[in-house]
Amino acid sequence: MDEVRLSEVIRLEETERNFEGAIALLTGIIQKDPTCIEAYIHLAADSGILKRYRQAEHYARAALRLDPKSG
Repeated sequence: MDEVRLSEVIRLEETERNFEGAIALLTGIIQKDPTCIEAYIHLAADSGILKRYRQAEHYARAALRLDPKSG
């Protein structure tokens, strides 16, 4: 994941509490790079915050498939 996009995701999450916006950016990131573990981890966390538990589990499992040590 490029640092600029990661910075924007973190800003949206932490400063604005805009998890929908962060999810939109992160979804675009994994479309370009489906092996980006950081994006899946952020997607899992943001989905959980929004109480989208199935989606959160899906993203967490995707991260674990890419790197079993990421859990």
